[in-house]
Amino acid sequence: DFKGLSYVHQNLSKLYLSLETVDRLTPAYFRISFIGYGFPKSVRARQFIYEGLPFEHITSIHDRLLRLHPGATIISNDEEAKQYYEVTPSGRYLHITTVEPQMNLPNNVSGLTVGARFYLENRNLCQFTSARRLPGSTSVMDLWVEETTYETYTSFPTLMNRSEIRTAIKVKLSPLQNALRSLSSKTQELISVEIMANKAIKEKEDFNSIFSELSRQLAGTIDAPVNGGIGQYRVFFVTESFTKNSQYTAQLESLKHSFGELANTIKRCLIIHGKLVPVLLRESHLSLIDLFKKNFEE
Repeated sequence: DFKGLSYVHQNLSKLYLSLETVDRLTPAYFRISFIGYGFPKSVRARQFIYEGLPFEHITSIHDRLLRLHPGATIISNDEEAKQYYEVTPSGRYLHITTVEPQMNLPNNVSGLTVGARFYLENRNLCQFTSARRLPGSTSVMDLWVEETTYETYTSFPTLMNRSEIRTAIKVKLSPLQNALRSLSSKTQELISVEIMANKAIKEKEDFNSIFSELSRQLAGTIDAPVNGGIGQYRVFFVTESFTKNSQYTAQLESLKHSFGELANTIKRCLIIHGKLVPVLLRESHLSLIDLFKKNFEE
């Protein structure tokens, strides 16, 4: 049936082309625990990963879940939630935290287009992480982080937009591992904003809000000095206890590669920023370019 084969392959061709050309937005993800006898047995004392809206803030998911479960109480404190896990209360309590998807990218992604990279980053997602700083650190050189990885029964994207958590594993990340995690997270944030900005340009949408978000992300990455910003992680390249220790060689190479990926992403975002910037803010755009050349010239 050559006509049938032709029809199928034409549709496959359109599908592959859409993966490259259609701008898609990265959703936010949340871990949600249902605590208390007020919930039905189907969800009581169970934890789920929920797929939220693109760039959804945690306060938005709070409002949406409270509309679905009127009278429930939101818990933000981990210690309080732990107590409720141990002694199940009456009533309904929702413990909600933001999580990040753990992406399994190939080792070399420098040659991938934005569309191909987005597809690889957002397929078959079944592991999600959250992290908290451990007390006692004085700088990034001794900053240890506790990272919790949640694995779900089914992978995202999923029709139900939620999946129950199967396992949760906690590990401690060393200062160098935390630097790699932070750089990867920042690069992903910029790529998401880049996709939104490209979509606004292509579809001739109102881009005021996305321009503000793009400006904020670029300024926070390039100029960046909240706690030293991303640039503070360069200290690992000039500290002898890391550079002269062979056990850190592979991680330092990965960190160098991550800085390269971040710089390339910033370049693309600056080009888009230049297309969107109003005349009155042109000077601020040129300042961002100068700061990028200064802070990322290596």
